[in-house]
Amino acid sequence: MSNRIKKVLILGSLLIIFTIIYILTFHFKFTKFINIYSYNGILNLFLISVIFSIILILLLKFHKFNIDFKDCLITILLFSSTHLFFFCLVPVTIERSISVYLLNELNKEALTKDDFEQKFIEKYVYENDAVGKRLDEQIYTGTITSNKRHEYSLNKKGQVFYNLFKWINKIYHVNSNVLT
Repeated sequence: MSNRIKKVLILGSLLIIFTIIYILTFHFKFTKFINIYSYNGILNLFLISVIFSIILILLLKFHKFNIDFKDCLITILLFSSTHLFFFCLVPVTIERSISVYLLNELNKEALTKDDFEQKFIEKYVYENDAVGKRLDEQIYTGTITSNKRHEYSLNKKGQVFYNLFKWINKIYHVNSNVLT
């Protein structure tokens, strides 16, 4: 077997193993100290990528396999960027999306628009504490503050992000009335 095929098999096998490990981190709550799903996934990915990097560097150091630094770097970047892209596009969308919630409810039964709006408010907003989760998320990231009366407001960092989102909204011509 040629060296090139051996490299592809070794690195491909490692990609599969670390993909499985990354997915398992969600099932075993690898990073329990952060209660925000999207941040957990990114932190899990970072930690697994560091472990993955250490293993690849050890393989490189001990020359048991004919792998060079460029192969290691490309493999780590491929692993990290692919998983970050997929995680942000699909699981985070599932966790946050009203559209996915709509599909879930319509999978159970046919609903009128009024029925769906009522269910949405009762279950998605109140039972899932959608507003509380988003407020906690923004406090955690440091974009909002709250006072003794539990009133929330943007701080300087929040204002920077708000302006950035407004600018991106304008550039990409997002059909949204979320940012006015």
